[in-house]
Amino acid sequence: MFTKKSFYFFGSFLALSKFSHSAPSESTDINRVLDHGCFCIDFDPRKDSLNSALYNSAFSNSIKTPVIPRACDADCGILKRVGFKEIENEAEEAYKHLKIHYIDMASKTNKLKENNCDTIVGEKGNELTCNFEGEEKVTEFNEAIADKNETYGYFHVIIDHINIILRMNEGEENTNLIESQPSYNKYSKYLKFQYKESSLKKKITTMYLLIQSEREVTDCNNFNKYRKNRLNKDYSAIELELKNKIKSSVYYYINDRGFCDEYWYYRRDIFEYKNLDGVKHKFNDIALEYIQHLSNYTATL
Repeated sequence: MFTKKSFYFFGSFLALSKFSHSAPSESTDINRVLDHGCFCIDFDPRKDSLNSALYNSAFSNSIKTPVIPRACDADCGILKRVGFKEIENEAEEAYKHLKIHYIDMASKTNKLKENNCDTIVGEKGNELTCNFEGEEKVTEFNEAIADKNETYGYFHVIIDHINIILRMNEGEENTNLIESQPSYNKYSKYLKFQYKESSLKKKITTMYLLIQSEREVTDCNNFNKYRKNRLNKDYSAIELELKNKIKSSVYYYINDRGFCDEYWYYRRDIFEYKNLDGVKHKFNDIALEYIQHLSNYTATL
């Protein structure tokens, strides 16, 4: 469960992460900012990263929160008090962007769902059964996820709006008021959803790489098999097709001896599965879980 204090700790962790990445400006007194609980988080998600272990740790700890609601000005150094109405208005505006974000993602996954999934009546309601086991569909689904990631980075969305929920949490004396605010509930729900969504995306990416690498290993081995029987530099039609596939990949190259050398970090993980079909079946299960998770959330926006 995400608690009020654990949200605040996460903000503190993000702020400290920022300060550890770059030197402070002359106008920023870090100790004063941290002592007063005022965080201006503005680092570039394309340059900074947080691993999942630290992220998990952030949500399992808590620290003492200030008793007065505060916000930061542009230089993150001068404190000012902010009314809850102002925070609520700011939160509502930010939440509109989140709705656009997930409605957009839902429309992209729905296109795939309509072509690959059937709805059945299950114990929990309308359950889905989908088939993303074909290599073309696997690639198509992964590209839809990648398209969303390119536009809306996971930490980019969190960092853009985390100060709102932090500031709403700062008033210990107004706990009942804060937790009754619509945006508090929205953001609490959103952060829980986003954490699982991020975990599923990582699994989807890993399974896609496994499928891709297994296919490329097969192409590489087949190419070498054909070349072993040929002493000249000419290529058969099959060899040329395989060579072009191999050349288009950054993970393989044709060496000076005319054979294909395979270099792929993920290949060791393939041995967890008996064959490529097993990997595809696992991908299908994760893709189905992702669609259901996304659909359940966007239906309540």
